[in-house]
Amino acid sequence: MQEYAFDTYAAYREHVLDAVRHATRSLVVFDRDLAQTGFESSAGIEALDTLARNVVGDEAIRILVCSPEHIEQYCPRLLKLVERYGRRMRIRVVGESVAHPDASFIVGDGSTLVTRFHHDRARGKRVDGPGADTSRHTAQFETMWVSAKDGPTGAPLGI
Repeated sequence: MQEYAFDTYAAYREHVLDAVRHATRSLVVFDRDLAQTGFESSAGIEALDTLARNVVGDEAIRILVCSPEHIEQYCPRLLKLVERYGRRMRIRVVGESVAHPDASFIVGDGSTLVTRFHHDRARGKRVDGPGADTSRHTAQFETMWVSAKDGPTGAPLGI
C-alpha cells in the first residue's frame, strides 16, 4: 500500500487524473460539484473517454454530486461524454434530505482512493493498493447512490 498526501488543488487534480487513468473496471466519484476535479480539462476528458470506451458493463463510471449547477453550466465536454456513453457513465444528485460526508472522494477499481478531507479545502490523500480504505467510502457511496435522483445527462431538452 502506498499513501501520498497533498495540500493543493493542483496536486489533487493530478492524483484524480492518475486514478482515472489507472482504473480499468470501475470508477465512483462523490463530490460537491466537480469544480476542483479537473474532469472538464482536456486531460480529464481524455482520461474519462478512454475509461468509458474500454470499460465493460453498465454504470461502470458513476458520479454523485450534491449540486449539478457547475456541471450544467461549465462542463459541456463532460456532458457530451455522459450522453455518448449513456449506460456506462451516469451522474446522479444526492437528495437534499440525505446525509452526506464533508469529504470528497474517488475510488478506482476498488483499490485506489483519492480523497479531500473537506470539500472546502484542498488537503487530502491518495492511497493505492491492497489495504486502501476503499470499502468504507464505497459503502457510503452506495448508500447515497440508491436514494439519489438522476442528474445531468447531456441530452438536449427538446423544448
